[in-house]
Amino acid sequence: MEGTDQEISATLQEADSVHVQTADGEAKPVLDLQKGDRLACYPDQPGRHLGEKIEEEINEY
Repeated sequence: MEGTDQEISATLQEADSVHVQTADGEAKPVLDLQKGDRLACYPDQPGRHLGEKIEEEINEY
């Protein structure tokens, strides 16, 4: 995130119907993302599905 040393992690569906907002406010398809692209973000607690907050638990083995 700009102005901090904090990293943001996101898992996005690889589909032509999924878009993100760039730092300039434009919509960009996830399929067109490239390393170094600057995106707008809103720090929040993990666990969202279609924008709705969900309770989740991830177990990795």
